[in-house]
Amino acid sequence: MFEATKIAEAFLAESEIDLVSAELLFGKGIYSREVYFAQQSSEKAIKSCLALRNIISGEHKVTAFFEEEFSEDFDKKNLMRF
Repeated sequence: MFEATKIAEAFLAESEIDLVSAELLFGKGIYSREVYFAQQSSEKAIKSCLALRNIISGEHKVTAFFEEEFSEDFDKKNLMRF
């Protein structure tokens, strides 16, 4: 079994690559692909956070996992203003 921190680091590294891809595509005006890579980047960043809490999932819809695990760490009123 892999160590949770190693999995988190791998997800974060991939997230950063996707973010760079999104930025490059945005600069070229290729917005549909930019949005795709931006979404992929955020999904992998969330998976990185979850991995640090030993929650490893192959699911693509990770928002519910994140909200459940981190809900006490954030004030929802402050988050909703963004």
